[in-house]
Formats: sequence, structure tokens, C-alpha cells
Amino acid sequence: MKLCLNRYQSMLFYSLNIFCLLMLFFANQQLHSYLLLHQQIQTNTLLNQAEGLPESAQVELFTARHYQKITSTSSYIINSAPQAATVFTVAGQDFKSPSIFSDYWHIFSLLNVFIFALFGLVQYAVLTNFGGKRILLRQLKLTAKPLSFEKITAKKAAKKNVESPLEPLLNNSLLGLSATKYHLFIIVEWQNAKQINKVQLSAICLQLEHSILGQFSELTNCSLKCLRSGRMTITLGEVCSITLNDFEKNLHQLLVTSSLHYQNLIEPRDIKLGVCNYRVNDYESIDQALVYQLAEAALAISKSNTWQHYCRLLYNQSQTQLLAFSAQDILSIVQNRRYLFLFQPVFSLESGDILQHEALMRIRHKELGLLCAKQFMAFIETDNEQKTLDYEVLAHILKIMANETHFSNVTVNINRASLLDFEHLVALISLIQEAKVGNRVALEISLKDLSGQSLALLRALQLLAQAKIAIVLDNIEREFVYKTQLTQLNVRAIKLDINLIHQLEQSLNKQLVIKKIIRVAKAQGVDVYATGVESKMELDLLKKLGVKGAQGHFFAEPLQQLASFSQV
Repeated sequence: MKLCLNRYQSMLFYSLNIFCLLMLFFANQQLHSYLLLHQQIQTNTLLNQAEGLPESAQVELFTARHYQKITSTSSYIINSAPQAATVFTVAGQDFKSPSIFSDYWHIFSLLNVFIFALFGLVQYAVLTNFGGKRILLRQLKLTAKPLSFEKITAKKAAKKNVESPLEPLLNNSLLGLSATKYHLFIIVEWQNAKQINKVQLSAICLQLEHSILGQFSELTNCSLKCLRSGRMTITLGEVCSITLNDFEKNLHQLLVTSSLHYQNLIEPRDIKLGVCNYRVNDYESIDQALVYQLAEAALAISKSNTWQHYCRLLYNQSQTQLLAFSAQDILSIVQNRRYLFLFQPVFSLESGDILQHEALMRIRHKELGLLCAKQFMAFIETDNEQKTLDYEVLAHILKIMANETHFSNVTVNINRASLLDFEHLVALISLIQEAKVGNRVALEISLKDLSGQSLALLRALQLLAQAKIAIVLDNIEREFVYKTQLTQLNVRAIKLDINLIHQLEQSLNKQLVIKKIIRVAKAQGVDVYATGVESKMELDLLKKLGVKGAQGHFFAEPLQQLASFSQV
């Protein structure tokens, strides 16, 4: 039998009514018992007071308290236990206690009115859920019949826009905007998907669908699917060009809002989006497999970016070139020197001087233009390819520094594969020594590449220290303790990860972590730099915490980022 929302609403309505009646009966019974006990105590007190009075005074005392005289000779009298009787004898006359309901009718009335009002509010709140969202009823339905990952839950809703009888003064044609409609295919992935069960993901799906149709009323259809892998796919149709702008940003915010109930399991940075937008024409067919691949590529890009949690790629010939990329193509571009380097400065927070530069590589693509490292490094998979790329990059930077003698303190990123290969590391060291750049070049190594502290890694770091080549540790997200003293390994500085810097002013926990890192680094004589600084507030707080240097968009124009490929 199909489960529907109206059935659960009726069941819940009748259940609440039955519970209300039971509650009324129980409350009235308890109140009656309490008042009866109170009346019996009052009667005993009056009997004790009447013992020393004349008979006429005793009769007057009980008559004034609304006790009723009994003239029937068949009435029973209990003198031995007056506290348990409703009929008793005083001065030779029988009296009966007044009725509880008649004597305390106002108390019973107030109790019943209060209970009816309380359950009326409860019924209104539950059945409408403060504005008609009915989320509670949806969760009841979901609990009764949970959604399986292999079955797709797809709901389509159509809303007709109410057209104004008067044409607006400004419309798309007058503004010169295209009225073309787009379709969107979106892949949503949670970085910690193992912590989210099926019921929770399905509840997020239902809430997200309601939010999408509520915020974007012009959408004609919305289809959401929960997959076995823990992902969610969303298909949207008839999205206008105005709504398309910043759509993925708004959708990510809706996902964060829909996941607020599970904030202990899900963080905003754990939600990643890959979006592909395309147009459907009568004369052009859409390759669905290619749309899926573009969405997967956009998701991979957003996952590789620490600060951009969403990416959108356009379905056209130029964007599909990115999917055809291979490691051989990248190495060919590098060997043919079709690339350039951007040197991002690290500024001192005390004097404002430039402490060092980080060399950032950009390769030239015929159709896509400049590509940053995070876009093409995903295609470099084997250790040999990583080592070849490291050698070519280092050789070219050393040549630049040989020609630019005023260029000092440049850091070059190298991969883990170069550290673990002893012969290749020796070749890199020889390359630096032959260039005679002294201590102007330092190797930047991610802390993740040093995880495990294996003997091979320790041997590589000691070899670099013996060659007097400085090291900068990057991507520091938490306090760490290295077995060997950092200064013995010739570590010049450590860089805080951008995730630790972003929204620093709103997180006391992040500030405490940075204080601990600075305390450890200061004890070993190592400076701490911050990456990805975007605001004056972050900069001032970092300076207050004791950070020596910083780099990021606050100091210079943003480098060409991935967002340039999501523009229509």
C-alpha cells in the first residue's frame, strides 16, 4: 500500500485527540481524588472543633459550611472512622458532605480549558509545523519506509508563475539578457560519507528538495537521487541565465542549511559540489555520458580546492578538452616550456617587508588558457611523472633566479615521490648546488607527505639538512610533534593551512590551535606563516596571535582560479 502524507496526517490527528481525551480523564480523576482528600481532612477538623460546643452551635457550624442535613432514617452513620465517611452525625442530626464537583466547579473548568487549549496548540504546531512545511510528517513517513540507495527517489514538481497583467518596465530583452533556459546536472559528495546513514541522507534530500522549490520558484522540475555510494545527484530543468549566476553557491548554502540537524557529523567544508550546465536544442543532441564526466571533473576540482567547495563546468567543446587531458600531455607541455611561474609574496606582519616568495606554476592550454596546479596535478598519477615534473620545475626556477640576482628566498613545492627516491633527491640537490643560489631557494613540503615519519623520509630530510637546503612545512592544520628537532632538519618556517585561517575570527577553537602551533614553533626557533588571508580582520587577529608572515588574496590580486572556468 502506498504511503502518503495525508494518511499520516489523519493518523496523527486522531492519535492526538485520543491522547487528549485520556489526558482529560486522568487529570480530572487526579484532581477529584486530591479535593476529596482535602474535604475529608476539613471534615475531621470541624468535628474536632465542634466537640466542646453546644448542640445548636455544632449544627450552625456545619450548616454554614454547606453540609447537607439528612432526614431519612435509612442513612448510615460512621462514628468510628469519620475521616472515611461522607455521612456523619452531629448533635443527633445526620449531615452529608457537599459534592466535590458542585463545590469546586471553577477549578475543574479551569483545568479542562487549559488542557484543551494546550492540545489545540500542539495539534496546530505538529500538523502545520510552523508554516506548512510538514517536515515532521515527512520524517515519520521516512522512518516508516526508509529510502534505499539503489532505488532512486525522484520527485517532480511544477509551479506556474503568476504573470502580472502589466508588462514590467524592464525585462530580459530590454536589458539585453539572454532568455535561454539551461539544464543543470549536479553531483553532491560528503567527504565523511561513512558517518551519514541512509535515513539521515534521505532526510537531507527531502529537505533540500523542498528548499530548492521554495527558493527557486521558476524551476519547472527538480529531481533528486540518492546513490548507493552515498552521493546525491540533482537534475534541474529550465534554469534562466539570471538564476544560473552563483547558482552553485546558493545551492551549497541550501545544503549546509539542510544539514544543520547533523552539524556534529557534517561541516560546510565537507560538502562538495560538481555542476555541469547545458542547453537542450532541437537540432543538437546531448551526450549524457559527457555531462556526467564534466560533473565528475567539476567535483574532482572542488575536492582538490580547500577553499572553493563547488565548481561548475559548461557543456561545450572547449571545456571537454579538460577531460581529454593525460599525464603525457602535461609532461609534453612542461618539456616544451609552455608554462609560466607566478611568485606569490609572503609579507612580514611587523615591518611589511617581503619575507619570501612561493613559486606557483601555470601551464598554457590551447583552448582553456592558463591552468593552475590543482587542475592538472590530478592527472599526474605515477611516481615517475611526479619526479619528472619536480625536476623540470626546479630547473626552470633556478634558471630564473640565476638571471634575477635580486630574487631571494623562493620556495618550490616538491612531491613525496621525490623525497622517497634517494637517487632522484641527490639529483635535485646537485641541481641546486650547481646553480650557486646559496640559501635563496627552499623546498616546500606538505606535512601530509611526512606522515608516518618513516626512516626513508627522515633520511631524505637529513640529506637536505646536510646540503644546507632550507625546508618550509606547508598545510599545517593542527598541533604536531616531530621526533627530530625542526632546526636540526633546517626547517625555516611552517605555513598554516587555509582551512585553519578561513573564518578564524568566528572560531575560538581555531585560535587555540594556532596558539599551540606557535608555542611549539617558537620553542624550536621556527617562524609561522599564514596562507589564504582574505580580510583585514583575519590579518589583525593573526598578528595578535603571534604569526610572523602572511600571504593570500588580501595582499595581491587573486591569481587565476578555478572559478574562471565556471563562467558562462
